[in-house]
Amino acid sequence: MRAVWWVLVVSLALAQALPGPAWSQASLGTARGLGAAELSYDGGRTWISLAESSYPVLPGSRITTRAGSATVDLVDGGQLEILPLSTVLISTAGAFIQAELSCGRLAFGLPRPPRLVILTPQARIEPLSAPPLTGEVFSGVRELGISGVTGVKMSQGVVRVVELVGQRRSLEAGADPVFVPGRPNISAPLFLSDVRSAPPGGVRAVFDERGRNLGAQTADGHVVIQPGFAPDLAGPISPRAVDAGRARVPEADRTPGVTLLFDAHEDPVGYLGSADCSPLIAFAGFPVTAAVTGAAVLGGVLGGVFIHRASSSSSAPAEATPFRPAP
Repeated sequence: MRAVWWVLVVSLALAQALPGPAWSQASLGTARGLGAAELSYDGGRTWISLAESSYPVLPGSRITTRAGSATVDLVDGGQLEILPLSTVLISTAGAFIQAELSCGRLAFGLPRPPRLVILTPQARIEPLSAPPLTGEVFSGVRELGISGVTGVKMSQGVVRVVELVGQRRSLEAGADPVFVPGRPNISAPLFLSDVRSAPPGGVRAVFDERGRNLGAQTADGHVVIQPGFAPDLAGPISPRAVDAGRARVPEADRTPGVTLLFDAHEDPVGYLGSADCSPLIAFAGFPVTAAVTGAAVLGGVLGGVFIHRASSSSSAPAEATPFRPAP
């Protein structure tokens, strides 16, 4: 109810501040989500759950998915799929819609002459060939052990990737990916299209404190962030189990908004910090890395993020085995 009230307040303020034609053109599209995906119109001071309904995307809208995912349908017919553990700011730059990916990953489909430009801290990605254009972008994915790197790979079409740091090269990304400033030294799959693996056995569903499914955990302790993997629980996790799980979170991370993860027996699995781009931490206490899992993102099947515990005796990322739930 509070979320709906906030949208009504924003709508009324904009309607009063802008003439009728300007207000009708203000929306850049609509956003909807799955799991713990949220939208902010005021720079992150107030957040609206995207799991409840669809909301207009206005210039300056910020979407964070954390343990969720979101879809943005743009007014020009394009579509963005924002995968788990990602943060995107959507605005305008002249006649273009601008999606600024500060961390995480997104996939995009542009069926018509596109108006979309994607920004990361390292690069500007803009259309080069005629539509349709379909591709993937990642930037600053902590769970992959990656920082300061942008990767772009296309399933259809070609885009220009302009470096914003370093040599400031102008590159072209198509079926062969482009990495700025260079390819990360990691053996795990970097893009959804790289994943070709059968599902492992022995998985169990993982839930947040409210009993919402956020993904699954394999028999060897790896966690997949993939909302909707299994049905939600009938009710929230018991207060006793929540207190036990919170006690296992390091004191420095016990901030408002931390997301605790449990299995169906209410045993704590791990937690996700409250800040944007926070990595998922397994209660085993080891660092985590990750690989992407998923298939036809733009077809409506969102990929998950595979959280992989690294060896405590090695600083190198552990090799990840992709995961895909059975139909």
